[in-house]
Amino acid sequence: MNASAADRQNYAEYRIECAVGRFVPPIILVFGTFGNVMAIIIMRRKEFWSRKSAMPVLITALSVCDTVLLYTGLLRFLISGLFNVDIRQAHFIMCKIHTWTVYATTFTDAWILAAMTIERTLSVVKPLKVHVIFTRRRAHYIVAGITLFFFAICAHILYGFDIRVNKQGATRCMARDEDYDKFFLGAWAWFDLTMYCLIPATVLITGNTVIIWRVKVSTRVSVSSGNTQHIHKQKIAFLSKALLLLSLVFLLSTLPISVMNVMELTLRQQLTDPKNKARISLVWKVTLIMMYMNNAVNFYMFCLSGSVFRRELKAVLTCKAEPETIAPQMPSKQRFTKTCTEGV
Repeated sequence: MNASAADRQNYAEYRIECAVGRFVPPIILVFGTFGNVMAIIIMRRKEFWSRKSAMPVLITALSVCDTVLLYTGLLRFLISGLFNVDIRQAHFIMCKIHTWTVYATTFTDAWILAAMTIERTLSVVKPLKVHVIFTRRRAHYIVAGITLFFFAICAHILYGFDIRVNKQGATRCMARDEDYDKFFLGAWAWFDLTMYCLIPATVLITGNTVIIWRVKVSTRVSVSSGNTQHIHKQKIAFLSKALLLLSLVFLLSTLPISVMNVMELTLRQQLTDPKNKARISLVWKVTLIMMYMNNAVNFYMFCLSGSVFRRELKAVLTCKAEPETIAPQMPSKQRFTKTCTEGV
């Protein structure tokens, strides 16, 4: 938003916004960096990488995207909060490249997470065919295809954004003319809402619901003893809560910023009053922070939903050596039940 800080500084909302911008991004950056690096390291360990599963490729790609967003988008707000400097205004090339990278990577990140959900759902619905349908090589192609598609479709930003002087006389990285501004805040905002939030969220919610249902059905069929049944029920309850939490976190972290983008034209009409400026600017900052939190918490969601993931994290943190040999495969039915109940 282009609200002037001088008009807002006498209001509590402005002081809250400044505090949020200074203290929250460093915390997200530290926890997010640790989580994403750990996820990449864990995915390269034998427990995961020796499998035929495509999941290590997808989680590694997701962690890379998350890290890129933390060190482009979130770092920009941290620098702005600490030093009152917007790196997008350093040069017109920085304005174009940075904006393009952030938008394209956010789309890529969301759709890789959706692809992970599809792979996990197939591993439950078609446990014996998932390694044929969703091979590791195809996972590389999917990641590359998603990345190229969204970087190409966002390439109009390289044309449409430039450094200009706005109506208040301030230099900003913004739309180069009114026609592009109307397109960006109109059709593009709705495209953003649909492709970044609604479709990926629908895939996550649908896929995780199918996983929970199939796990419950398979456990009722395969478990007969009372004590074992109780243990499996506990695992199902834990997995169900974790998967639903993952879907909820994604929806809550992506929906607010997408809705704000759609509403920006309407919100601009309320910027004549300094009090409204302060309120709207605070809401923008909070929604952006929520969006970047999504790029910092995926690792912790994996830890919550997967016992194997937690075990490998403990091995990495305690510098435990990896086993030289890989344990023999279990029978298909037993392996199916174990995969369903343990998660990632």
